[in-house]
Amino acid sequence: MRFLFNVTPHAGHLHASVGLAQHLVRMGHEVRFFCYADPDRVSARLRRAGLNGPCMGPAAAAVRPLSHRPIPREELTRMFEDPTRRRRFVEQMYLANPRRRLEALRAAIRDVRPDILCNDAICDDGAVAAQLESVRWASVASSWRMTQPGDYESVAHEVESLEGARKAWAQSFGVELVVCGGECVSPWLNLVFSVEELTPRHGNFPPNTHLVGPMRPVPRGDDVDFPWDRLGPERPLMYVSSGSLFGFSATAVSTIIEAGLARGAQIVVSGDRAETDADRDDVIRVRVAPQVALLERATLFVTHGGANSVMEGLVAGAPLLVIPLAWDQPLSAFFVGRAGVGRALAHTPWDPHACRDNIAAMLSNEAAERTQARRFKRLLAERDGSRDGAMLLTSA
Repeated sequence: MRFLFNVTPHAGHLHASVGLAQHLVRMGHEVRFFCYADPDRVSARLRRAGLNGPCMGPAAAAVRPLSHRPIPREELTRMFEDPTRRRRFVEQMYLANPRRRLEALRAAIRDVRPDILCNDAICDDGAVAAQLESVRWASVASSWRMTQPGDYESVAHEVESLEGARKAWAQSFGVELVVCGGECVSPWLNLVFSVEELTPRHGNFPPNTHLVGPMRPVPRGDDVDFPWDRLGPERPLMYVSSGSLFGFSATAVSTIIEAGLARGAQIVVSGDRAETDADRDDVIRVRVAPQVALLERATLFVTHGGANSVMEGLVAGAPLLVIPLAWDQPLSAFFVGRAGVGRALAHTPWDPHACRDNIAAMLSNEAAERTQARRFKRLLAERDGSRDGAMLLTSA
């Protein structure tokens, strides 16, 4: 079979498709990629992950610079804290960009002639293009918004308010766009990288939606060097990461570090700044960290709550302090708290006292969240969403 992946360049989204593609190739299938922005950078990542062939993409002029260029973490975080700028960004992402990308993606589909289009669930252009080109398509979700339960009070109002306009655009081509939690729902197959114990099924679950387990791309293609010799095995390790797009404020990071040090922890902070205190080994700052390997040694994971990061923490058995910044991250915090594997803390307004109290409690050997996280580690040990998702794709 031949598969075409319509992907976004962001790491948490790309992880999902890379793992699926690796398994499909091992099974003897043909795989191609299309990315609306920076296809050369995506191609390099694919090569490092053992996937040959360049990533296809539209002309640079097809997508406006706002969504095309990498935006520094601090700038993007400030943007999402400003309601007007956040609304403008979301409209660009969900309304303007899919319209600009559509014809380039349709041309790629005609060129590749895939049996299945594997579409990132946030890309309306993929859902529309597949129908216009009479190709079956699967939705690949890198968040848990499709599983959003009725008792969750959503904060993604800007995205949800655009649902009518998104559907109207699809209808202008004579096709249907089904949306759940802001994500495109395929009538054939929807892959969500989670498990029922974390994101339980409920009455409004979209049909043909499968909870396949954690993403497991091997190799990941994003491996980096790290000063492992500076980690002391005798101290608890607290790993802090706000993901690849956003960034915790300097005040928040300072409080987190202070709270960890007060409990005798060694701390690794992953983010834009690569500053390291030269006279001490208990705080290590790196621009990018080998997250999966660090989590295997972590006593506590302080995270923004991206779904991929949460699952990687649970695979390693690390309890989570979730400090959501945007997008689906508050939903992740909701699921983490309900499953008892961690706690949530607001980033804005910032409460340093709550931060210190939560970190002190969760670094304790008696923390209930540590016991529950270890239970999830055992639960997830044999689950492989990349493998099982690939199997489902071949039978879609």
